[in-house]
Amino acid sequence: MTAPNIGLDVEPTQNGKAYYLPIAARSDEEPEMVKIVLRLRITNKEKKAITLTGITFSFPDIGLSDPMEGVKIAMDPAGDADPNDGVIAPGTTAVWSNGVVDLDTSEAGENKKRNEVYLNAPAPAKVKVSLTFARFSDPVTVTMDLIPFTNPTGSGAFLLPFSTVDLDRGEYVVTSAQHWANGGAGGTQIFAHDISVQARVNGSWTKLVPGGDSKKNEDYRIWGKPVRAMADGSVISFANDFDDNPVPGEKLSADANHIWVRHGKVKVLYTHFQKGSIPEVLRQSGAAVTAGQTLGLAGNSGRSDSPHLHLQCQDFDNGALRGLPFKRGWVLNRDLIEPDQTGPWVRLTNDGISKESVAIWPGWFLPLPPPRLEDFDEKTFGKVLGGVSKGGGGIVIVGGKILRVPPRGPKWALLESLLAVNAVEQVDGRTAAHFKREVTKTIADVAKELGQEL
Repeated sequence: MTAPNIGLDVEPTQNGKAYYLPIAARSDEEPEMVKIVLRLRITNKEKKAITLTGITFSFPDIGLSDPMEGVKIAMDPAGDADPNDGVIAPGTTAVWSNGVVDLDTSEAGENKKRNEVYLNAPAPAKVKVSLTFARFSDPVTVTMDLIPFTNPTGSGAFLLPFSTVDLDRGEYVVTSAQHWANGGAGGTQIFAHDISVQARVNGSWTKLVPGGDSKKNEDYRIWGKPVRAMADGSVISFANDFDDNPVPGEKLSADANHIWVRHGKVKVLYTHFQKGSIPEVLRQSGAAVTAGQTLGLAGNSGRSDSPHLHLQCQDFDNGALRGLPFKRGWVLNRDLIEPDQTGPWVRLTNDGISKESVAIWPGWFLPLPPPRLEDFDEKTFGKVLGGVSKGGGGIVIVGGKILRVPPRGPKWALLESLLAVNAVEQVDGRTAAHFKREVTKTIADVAKELGQEL
C-alpha cells in the first residue's frame, strides 16, 4: 500500500519554512551550534485507524539522517485522539515533538533519550521529516527550508531576565539549552530554561551563599533577586498569592506565582516567583511592561525543587513552541573563567544559550575588573547621567561607590561604556587582546543602538 492519507502540521514555522534556534558556543574556541525541534500534529484522514511506527529527521544537503527514538511513547492525544502504542483513530489528531523521551515506562528505572537535534553551525538548508506507518509501504514526507529564529519580539532578540546590578561580585546566571522536560507532546518546554545564580567557592560551583543550607530558600543566591522583563510588552495573566515551598525539595502544590507577558509575536512565562512579589502596577491584564522592568522576585513556589526561574516561550496566536534568542549578554564554560572573571567569553547576538551549562553575564560588556572610580569626576557623572529618578533612571556616586544605576536604557549603556573603557585598561595576560577587541565591538553596537533610541 502507498502512504496513508494524513494531515501534517509542523511548528515552529513561518511562511512554510521551519525555524531553528542558533545557539552560542561555550567559548570563543568552540563552534556555534543550532537546535532543531519540531512539533508535529498528525491527523488521520483514513476511514480506519493507522499506526505510526517511526519518525526520522534528515538533512539532504549534509547527508545526515537522525531516527527519533520512542516515538510511540512520546505521542499525546489532541482532542478525542488516544494514540495508544502509536494507533491514531480515524478523524483524530495526535501530537509529537522531538524532546526528551523515557524508553523505560516502568517504575523500575529510567532510560531517557534526547531527540532534540543539535548540529554545528551553519545550519543545514533544509530538513526532511519522514513518518512511517504499519501496513503502508511508503512514508509520508515533508521537506522544509530551515531559517533562524532571532526576532521573537518584532524588534529583535530578548534581553536576559537578570541585570548585572543585582549580581554580587563573582556571581553569574547559569543555565543550558537542555531542559529536563518537554511540557507534554506539544513540546512547549523543550526550548525552556531553568535558571539559577551561582558562584565559584573554593574551586567548586554552588547555588548557595557562603555557609548556606540547601534546605533554606534564603540561602540560595537567586532567592529574592529581581526578575526583569526581557522586552517591552503587556501582561496577559498572573498569579501572586501562592506560598513558597518552605523547604527546598518539598512541594506544597503545582501552583506557582508567575506572570505571562506578551512580547510582540510571542508570549513568555516567567514563573516560581516569591509570594506577593509582582509589583502592583502589573497586577492586571493588559498592563504595559517595559524592558528591564522588575516583574517579580525569584522564589520557590509551585512545582519547584529549589529557588530558580523558569522561562518558556510560545507563539502568541497558536501556543506552539518557540526558542529564546538573547542579546546584550555573554556566555562561557564555567571551567574557563579566571579568578578575575576574565576568559574567552562569547557575546550573545541573537543566540540561544549554549547546549551545555554555561555561566552567563547579563550585561552589554563582558565581565571586567572593577572600575577605578577615582578616575571619574562625580560632578560630570551627575551632569551627564542625572541623579536618582523615580523610575531608577539615574546614578549617584558617593565616596567612590556607585549607589544606584539604571538597569537598562541609553543612560545605563553610556555608563557601562565609560566604565568598560576604564576597566579594560587593567586587563593583561592572554585574554587582554580578546577583551579589548570585544569591548571595541560592543561600544560600536552601543553607539548604533543609542542612535536608534535617542
